[in-house]
Amino acid sequence: GINAEYGIAVAMLGMMVVYWRITRWVHETVQMLYFVFLEATGFATCLLSAARCISLFAPFYKVRGHYIAFAAVFVISYTLLREMVLARVVDRSTYYVSGLSLVHMGILQSEIGLMILVVLATNISSILKLRLKPNGTAQSRKNNVHATTTVAILSVFYCFLHGFYLITGVLYFFYEYDLNSENWL
Repeated sequence: GINAEYGIAVAMLGMMVVYWRITRWVHETVQMLYFVFLEATGFATCLLSAARCISLFAPFYKVRGHYIAFAAVFVISYTLLREMVLARVVDRSTYYVSGLSLVHMGILQSEIGLMILVVLATNISSILKLRLKPNGTAQSRKNNVHATTTVAILSVFYCFLHGFYLITGVLYFFYEYDLNSENWL
């Protein structure tokens, strides 16, 4: 009778709520992992460029592995913590791009922009060092040029792809929230 139909409706509603919560959790987890990987690739490229620059400017300086491991753990932990906090704190009514808020988008854009600047600065410094003050034997100069060229190629790919991410985010921001609209109030 009516009680059985009511029970089935309540059970179906409960299953829909559980399904919605699981789907939301999976979406937030995948999004969080995406941003962790996005920043991890940026950090790895910065690290590679900086290590190459250090090896050219201070060839006898030995970069210790535990410092690099600590920095990697710190960056990944910071990104995970930031994503978890922003997923809980930011007002969801201000979301606009793929579930990103203005605050979240601003943080991501500034971090990616900073990483691109670091990569560009270290690569330009390395290339200038090789071109203006070549030192060592012919074979070591050749090895330095090959290593620096490889790092530069990887850095160009990084800057190109993440630069598009940066530019599209900025353009979409101005498209959605143009300076003359009431969205700024």
